[in-house]
Amino acid sequence: PVLLKQRSFTSIQLASTRAEGFSQVEYEAISLIIPQIALALDNLLACEEIDARRRLKTVELAIVSAFRNGRDLTEIAPVVAAAIHQVLPLDLLTLYQVGRVLGTAQDDTSVYRQGPEFLPLRLRDVVDLSDENTRQQWQAALTDLEALMQQPTLNVGEAGRAARAHNLVAQRYGERLGGLQSSMYMPILLNGRPWAALVVASKVAYAYTEKDLRLLQDLSRPLSLALENLLAFERIKTLSEQLEQEKIYLTEELKTSHNFEEIIGTGPVMQALFKNIALVAPTDYTVLVTGETGTGKELVARAIHNVSKRVRRLMIKVNCAALPPQLIESELFGHEKGSFTGATDKRLGKFELAQGSTIFLDEIGELPLELQAKLLRVLQEKEIERLGGRGPIVVDVRIIAATNRDLQQEVAAGRFRADLYYRLNVFPLVVPPLRERPEDIVPLALHFLPRIGKKLGKPLTGIATDSVQQLQHYAWPGNIREMEHVLERAAILSYSPTLALPETLGPSLAARAAPVENGAVRPLHESMREAILAALAQAGNRVRGSGGAAEILDIKPTTLEARMKKLGLSVAR
Repeated sequence: PVLLKQRSFTSIQLASTRAEGFSQVEYEAISLIIPQIALALDNLLACEEIDARRRLKTVELAIVSAFRNGRDLTEIAPVVAAAIHQVLPLDLLTLYQVGRVLGTAQDDTSVYRQGPEFLPLRLRDVVDLSDENTRQQWQAALTDLEALMQQPTLNVGEAGRAARAHNLVAQRYGERLGGLQSSMYMPILLNGRPWAALVVASKVAYAYTEKDLRLLQDLSRPLSLALENLLAFERIKTLSEQLEQEKIYLTEELKTSHNFEEIIGTGPVMQALFKNIALVAPTDYTVLVTGETGTGKELVARAIHNVSKRVRRLMIKVNCAALPPQLIESELFGHEKGSFTGATDKRLGKFELAQGSTIFLDEIGELPLELQAKLLRVLQEKEIERLGGRGPIVVDVRIIAATNRDLQQEVAAGRFRADLYYRLNVFPLVVPPLRERPEDIVPLALHFLPRIGKKLGKPLTGIATDSVQQLQHYAWPGNIREMEHVLERAAILSYSPTLALPETLGPSLAARAAPVENGAVRPLHESMREAILAALAQAGNRVRGSGGAAEILDIKPTTLEARMKKLGLSVAR
């Protein structure tokens, strides 16, 4: 006998062909080398144990890494099987009911070995469950297996063969893989309860031992921990997605029920406008936005774009009144190098920049007649041509146009093409002036207040009562833009968090509508001169562009420049 450490022993058996056998001296010699043999065996067993622990830790780390890096069970299962195959012979691995734990549609995930790789094994490749009778038998067989999977189970030899003979699930998997003869079941515990199971199987009759069952039990612990972590991550992910969806839903609800983007409107007129925006936005139809200066036509255009399917691309804005007539065509359609004096490089026009998106043509009524024909071609043919270009360029652009003019009158006066008007006027939207929506005056003022306060670095908390009354009774000929400028001026001059208007606003709406006394009538050129000077002062001496004097006076920039020249007025530089 050879006594080893850890209460174990082995023995050495020697045999001889001699009739007399071994002598006493030979027995004594063997006895002298037994301790050295025992020491060598103890060292060998210790090395094997260390190596076994190392391999076990490697497998455990591989399992944890598989659950951490895998996107779903179909990615995780092959990695887990390959890791366990390093310490146990495998031909099949099944993660039973792990999908149910994770809340996925895929309840069980199986993989089988083909050469050095583990490949997914789908349930429909094992059994046809289209037949109701087969489906019921399969479910009954799974129910029988669940009882066995509640505890570590070893199936080898005759006992394993008998167990497989009475279970449809084991039979079908064995038939599919060419005969499985050994298997082990190991429950996966979550919070101390068996929620799922790890199933391994081999084609070898006595592939597993009780020692292998203990090894599988050791591997089930990091598997349970990894599954718990994955389950916690999935719950956090689900909650995060739910919160994000709720945020999107609430945001869309606010946009739909109350405003679009920064458009403030609670009255029936604005709610009707919001409804029409929601109806036309998902389509690709051309929209014509009309309304007085400063009513927020650009905001309406942006709202349409932001609710449309083109929202991922930037909306391109062109102010037709801010561009000199000789540059508008190049700005809209682009030009080739050398197409005119100063064209040193090729340039893409705004329509090409808006490819796949929306182009907003502000102040479309200011577009010269010769360019109106080219815009009409874009609407009809969906193509443009650069200045100096060699051929047409197909564009996919949605057009939203805006104007403060009555285009029907412009058509009647010969300043706007009738065919272009009808092409633009597919879905008209009218933005009401501020005087027709008095219920929005105070909400608009309170909307501007924090923005102005942030810009100036002043904590503006409210508006004085008498100032609120003035805001409500003022006619607002410049509409929302004028209101913002009034509040900005008041904020600059304010020393208190409560905003107060520094001076009385102009005459009320009723006063503006009152008839003029006979003695107050003055020559037309004097009234015109004062009106132009007042508009220039309000516009910061700008004739053209958004908020320019021409826009305030509701006339074309070229007309205003002609009248200024006639009256001897010039813009201060």
